[in-house]
Amino acid sequence: MCVHNVQCFIHPQAAYHGVPVVCIPIVSDQRSNCVHPPARGWGVSLNLNQLGGSGKTLVDAIQQVQGNRYKIQAQALSKVLRAAVPQPTVRAAEWVEFAARAGSLAGDAQRPPEDPGVGWFVSMMWCGVVMWWVWRR
Repeated sequence: MCVHNVQCFIHPQAAYHGVPVVCIPIVSDQRSNCVHPPARGWGVSLNLNQLGGSGKTLVDAIQQVQGNRYKIQAQALSKVLRAAVPQPTVRAAEWVEFAARAGSLAGDAQRPPEDPGVGWFVSMMWCGVVMWWVWRR
């Protein structure tokens, strides 16, 4: 399910792990996000108006996605995504190799140059401008 204000975080994770989904769009972009799983065969989308008081529609949708057809499609999509996205262990190994090659300079590549205090001066100047503007009113 896509949850409001969570940026449909379950959508990509379910696809990556090969899990069929039941989407129930509630607001804004969730409707467009819930179009993809049924179109690609690895999920079902329900309209909020379809859900009755008994919950039978939701139970039917959950039982429907537990079928082999949805699992096969979800697992096929998962294989594609896993091949395209590097595994976390591979990424960690690449960073370790980078640090070993760069030696003590590896940390400097990520760090911005030292600030000689100009940022403090600019901050104080802006405070002065704001105080002057407030006092003037």
